[in-house]
Amino acid sequence: MAGLIRQMNHVLNYFTPNHTQTPHTNDRVTDLPTMVTMFPIIEYQLSKTKLGLIYLDIENFKSIETLYGRDICDKVLGKVANTLRDLPVCFGGPRQKFGVCSLGGDDFLIFVDAPDLVSYEQEYINMKAYYEEELNHSIESLELHKRLSLHIGYTDIQNRRGAHVESLVYQAQKEASFAAKHYINAKEHSDWQLMRKIINKQQIRSVYQPIVSLKTGDIKGYEALSRGPEGTIYEYPKQLFSAADKYKCLLELEELCNSLAITRAVNDLGKNYLFLNINPVVLNPVNYRQAHIQEVLRKSGIDFSSVVLELTERSEIKNFDELRETIRYYRSLGFLIAIDDAGAGYSSLQAIAELNPEFVKIDMSLVRDIDKIPIKRALMETFIDFCSKINAHIIAEGIETFEELRALSNSGCEFGQGFFLTRPGPMRSEIPVAVRSLIQLCYTENRSNPYSSQKNVGEIVDYNQYITPQVLVEQAKDSNPLTGLPGNRCITQRIMNELSTNEREFMILYFDLDSFKAFNDHFGFEHGDRVLVFLAQMITNMVLQRGNAEDLKFGLSPRSGPIR
Repeated sequence: MAGLIRQMNHVLNYFTPNHTQTPHTNDRVTDLPTMVTMFPIIEYQLSKTKLGLIYLDIENFKSIETLYGRDICDKVLGKVANTLRDLPVCFGGPRQKFGVCSLGGDDFLIFVDAPDLVSYEQEYINMKAYYEEELNHSIESLELHKRLSLHIGYTDIQNRRGAHVESLVYQAQKEASFAAKHYINAKEHSDWQLMRKIINKQQIRSVYQPIVSLKTGDIKGYEALSRGPEGTIYEYPKQLFSAADKYKCLLELEELCNSLAITRAVNDLGKNYLFLNINPVVLNPVNYRQAHIQEVLRKSGIDFSSVVLELTERSEIKNFDELRETIRYYRSLGFLIAIDDAGAGYSSLQAIAELNPEFVKIDMSLVRDIDKIPIKRALMETFIDFCSKINAHIIAEGIETFEELRALSNSGCEFGQGFFLTRPGPMRSEIPVAVRSLIQLCYTENRSNPYSSQKNVGEIVDYNQYITPQVLVEQAKDSNPLTGLPGNRCITQRIMNELSTNEREFMILYFDLDSFKAFNDHFGFEHGDRVLVFLAQMITNMVLQRGNAEDLKFGLSPRSGPIR
């Protein structure tokens, strides 16, 4: 009783002279409240609980007026209104009904407490069938030879802080009516409702994929990526953003994803770059959302110069002159620019030429199997040379194998990202030690032989085994007669040469067989010799597989860094 009195007082206060809203009478045909008379009740209930809104529209109602006239139409609407007023609402379980109102004509709203559902598909099917059955039963006495069919839509009423109840209800009504008439299929309607729920409840997971130096293995930045709720059809980004585009809420979703990515990166970003995927449409000065990212960054304390705006191709760039001016403005604030998916099509190349980005991200289609396809490697080297001339850093996307990493490192690629380096996840300060070591190994191998990608005279001599008799004699003099490996004189000479030139660091790996004399005494010298030959062959084969020609020839392992 006390709650009812409070609600009545709230309604009375809403219509006092001080209130800006003028009360409206009930709808003349249906005698249901108009939407404006529901505002005080909705405002009061929103202060206590979460509300939802069901929109109903009679399909092709104008045909009834054409066939039967205005009077019959009014009687139909009257019976429909009485039925809606009396019927219970079951949508994700029994719902508490706070009121039914008329929007004029054959459109109605029902206000209920919001259900908490993962999938709405079966609920839509059940509710539509139930209401259509009950409404058609209510008009049987009119003896119409036409069944009523309904468009039905549901959405939550978002109780945004500071927003007026009128704005909240009108926005919800707009969403529900649009969905009811455009997403008639129950599954489509359910999928739309799930998308709205994800956005409204901010059910986005932020993950970060490191952008790694292919020289040192250090993390230089993170690309912020977004995922939908686990276990739903929108768990993965392709489905999430495709659906957002379909349901006309792509910009709203992108804004939410970037806002969450920024606020969640504050504690771990450090001095690294944060790459944000940005739809060029968002940056348009006429878009009222374009200042949103700056506001979020200011509140989080992240400097604009630490943020790279990575322009995506979710929307076609139609006016490069306008975008160029917009980019100039953002650069003046300190933002950096990246072009995504370079090499995947003409548009990305045009964007590089028009916008002169600080970073160019090479599409994974060019990276995949680059170690096996010479044309891809040639294209990559062309991109690298081009980017160096325009002072842009190049980032290879989608590195998935060690061979791709090595080919990119040998080509001189500066940065990379991909599953082989590390998968998207929470921000981490370092990549795995083993991967870091492989990156350094690839880079030092490339430095120790800077002309490795070019065929030279030395390689021709190696491949053809063209050795003069004098050289053969000198090598045979110093070779171990059992294993065939170079002997002490060659080894000593090589060490002295390395120390005197001091051009690079090198390492010597020393192998010693423990208790070998005891082995010989027990099994005999013949078996001992076999062990030595086997060990020599094993070392030779391993160096052939993992090292280079100099390693094998001298029995050493020169490196410009430690072997791990």
